[in-house]
Amino acid sequence: MGREAYRSIYGDLTKLKDDSLLKDPAAGSGDDDEMFQLLIAVSDWVDSYCNRHFYPRTRTLVFDGNNGGRLLISDLVSITSLSEDSNDDKTFDETWAAADYWLEPYRKLAT
Repeated sequence: MGREAYRSIYGDLTKLKDDSLLKDPAAGSGDDDEMFQLLIAVSDWVDSYCNRHFYPRTRTLVFDGNNGGRLLISDLVSITSLSEDSNDDKTFDETWAAADYWLEPYRKLAT
């Protein structure tokens, strides 16, 4: 995978070179691939440690609700469609219209 195609990196190769023990970004790009792999590894570690990701993804998610009035989901940006298995037969037979539900912040930050 090319560097420009990687999903998310929480750092910058030039900045890493400027602030690293190398202290000589003009020394060339001989170690760039290894340093880029280090940035990828650290970014993946951050995702794993925080048990979340910090970049948008498009995914199909399936939740087992508790028949309550709310389903709390963290890190949700938008919904394309929302379907429900209303009779527990493992078939999502009821699709909700956007007017049938509200998106509210789950972990609203104090202002």
